[in-house]
Amino acid sequence: MNRPLSAALAMGALLLPLSLTACGTDTSEARPRSAGDERRKGADRSQLEARARAIGTSADMVYVIKVPGFVLAQQSVGVSGDDGFSGSYVFQGASRGKGGPVTVRAERGPRQDCPRTPARGGETCEREGELVFRTGDGEQRYELADGGHVITVSARPEEAERSLLREAARSVHRADDEELDRVLPPVRGRPMDMPPRGDLPSHGGGAPDNRPPEGSG
Repeated sequence: MNRPLSAALAMGALLLPLSLTACGTDTSEARPRSAGDERRKGADRSQLEARARAIGTSADMVYVIKVPGFVLAQQSVGVSGDDGFSGSYVFQGASRGKGGPVTVRAERGPRQDCPRTPARGGETCEREGELVFRTGDGEQRYELADGGHVITVSARPEEAERSLLREAARSVHRADDEELDRVLPPVRGRPMDMPPRGDLPSHGGGAPDNRPPEGSG
């Protein structure tokens, strides 16, 4: 995650308590729901698939975490790599010292195991059961494999403790239909069709026919 986005999400975390009491909040858990809302519970699976395709991914690539106090920053939801998924979570409030953002990414492919010899550039890698913990390039992250997908839970060291990342990584799971309904943005409506023009001829070059009717002169 680049620093501008990280700073923007962190600022969003500080303003979140105020925004939760106002209209237009962009956290998925705080969004009001109604019977006519496209995000209603029990949304049709085909609609969920269409909403996933609209952002360049597929429903089976959407993974979520459950960590007390953390909510998804809706503006962070998008594609990762060719057709993967990415979303960032921030702490709901300003009382927690290191409240993220914590980013979840899912991409297709095998997970790389730790190398037998230490990597160059100060990078580290260690196994924790089914998890792999890596540090490097100013980032720390946990990786896990799930059915041909590699899921990464990451944050900058100054923005999240390793214990928090571990908790998030252990909670990560593929989103069910109700979670997809909360996470995926709605499909944008199509632009309104232009009203028909009566002065366009049905043949020829298509230039407007502005000649006066015969006999009017």
